[in-house]
Amino acid sequence: MFEYGKFLDSEVQREHFTRQELRMNTVGKELMAQRITDHIRKIFLVRKTPPIILKWKPDLTYSGQEGVEAQEKVAY
Repeated sequence: MFEYGKFLDSEVQREHFTRQELRMNTVGKELMAQRITDHIRKIFLVRKTPPIILKWKPDLTYSGQEGVEAQEKVAY
């Protein structure tokens, strides 16, 4: 549906809910938390594109007289 949204398998059994069947019990919450954690780990382990590597430009602010004045102002 969306590239940034995913559906998780949420098949849970009756024993994962409280007696009133309205809320998940501790076991059900742990199960869902484990599934979400596994899915997040899969997302971060798979890289679709390599990172962009940029070359650094030489720093021109500290060259010449202007750089010395700038360093003095920063130091005090």
